[in-house]
Amino acid sequence: MEIRAALGVILLSLLAPSTAFADRSVVLLTSEYPPYHSETLPNQGILAQIVKEAFASSGYRVTFQFKPFARTLQEGKTDKVDGVLSLWYSDERAKDFLYSAPLPASRIGFFARRGIQINYLKLSDLSSYRIGVVRGYDNPKQVKEAGLEVEITANDAQNIAMLVAGRLDLALIDERTGGFLLYKNHPDRASEYSWQEPALEERLQYVGFSKRAKDYLGTHRAFNRGLSKLQSNGRIEEILEAQGYVLQR
Repeated sequence: MEIRAALGVILLSLLAPSTAFADRSVVLLTSEYPPYHSETLPNQGILAQIVKEAFASSGYRVTFQFKPFARTLQEGKTDKVDGVLSLWYSDERAKDFLYSAPLPASRIGFFARRGIQINYLKLSDLSSYRIGVVRGYDNPKQVKEAGLEVEITANDAQNIAMLVAGRLDLALIDERTGGFLLYKNHPDRASEYSWQEPALEERLQYVGFSKRAKDYLGTHRAFNRGLSKLQSNGRIEEILEAQGYVLQR
């Protein structure tokens, strides 16, 4: 009996680390950015689902807290949460965040009223247009360098709403986000607006892990390990195809 009891203690001690690991929870701040992440979408959006499954394969559970993007960016760099979903890369943000392995990309460009010809050789030619951008976004560098006057909006939904209301001529936005919001929020008017090729930029998306968070290096490694598994077994493409959003062209 004593031997059996001792063996039981040894087994429990061996199991304890993996049990603790399995109970490891991660909190990420995020914002409304459909179809990538949204409180109203199945599995909270396609990137949210990918992130959940990547963490789960490494024994972690993730919870998302939705806030406006500017607050997400500010509060996400503290030690109160583990980080942010999702970020585009910038050297400035890399001072506060350790970037994950890349997630599917965004195509950034303009939506405009269909039938309006937007011709330009350089972005500064758009100086006469009213252009909407979202507060806090790291928009394409060439937009900033062109010196364009822009209307600051609170989020992507407001950007599209102002375009539909005629208060903007162009909305700078992700292609799939703009299309999603048009058909979701303005179904009777959506066909009046179209994406303008070419895209200004195609940018990979990332989880940004706060460098002030506890064990951010371990959390970062666990996520990347899980994401690699999803990539190697084809699960990421399955998620994108199941949701109808094959982002890589």
